[in-house]
Amino acid sequence: MFGPITDSPEVVEAKAQAKARADERENKRREEAAAALGAEKEMMKRSWLEAGGDEEGFEKSWPGMQNDLLADRARKEQDLAQARTTSFYQEAF
Repeated sequence: MFGPITDSPEVVEAKAQAKARADERENKRREEAAAALGAEKEMMKRSWLEAGGDEEGFEKSWPGMQNDLLADRARKEQDLAQARTTSFYQEAF
């Protein structure tokens, strides 16, 4: 009966621009996270060496430490999100 509804060229362009902005924000967030992790690695490496460890030992241990750091960050983000949700409901109801 009716054909499919298609977006106007303006709507298509607006959607494309919105997606490009979202992709740009996500790329920036990932770059910042990678830079922060790199800085943390350097701080931990410095501590490792000052404690008497060697560079080779640190590099072998780094993957496990990195996994622990990332898991800890994920848990903290989840805790923060849960606290925000709880606070919202406490204030709203």
